[in-house]
Amino acid sequence: MADEAKIKINGTLIPTPSEISVEINDLDSDSVRPVSTGILRRNRIRSNMLKITCTYKLNTFTDVMNILKVLTPAEFTAELYIPDHGIRGSKKMYASNKKYNYKRVQSGLKADSFSFSLIEV
Repeated sequence: MADEAKIKINGTLIPTPSEISVEINDLDSDSVRPVSTGILRRNRIRSNMLKITCTYKLNTFTDVMNILKVLTPAEFTAELYIPDHGIRGSKKMYASNKKYNYKRVQSGLKADSFSFSLIEV
């Protein structure tokens, strides 16, 4: 499992996430559902696209800042574990919106975790 958690972005190894979630999606063009039949005619234009969501428990913002620098390009090469093939490989990807989660503490709110998704181009 340790090797499955390693992710390199343009050759730079990023810190190991606290959690990794994997989705394998299809990409559809406009689908049609004729009123007469009510049956959806799906227009799948691509299948098995990876979406990897990485979540980090925040200890320091230094790691987050380093990760954000690596994720800056509009698209990049990610070397990671590809679960539907059972191997490590490279995919052209981009980073989705970045998200911070906050928790209530005695003194107010504190950033608890940071997450983003890597989505196959």
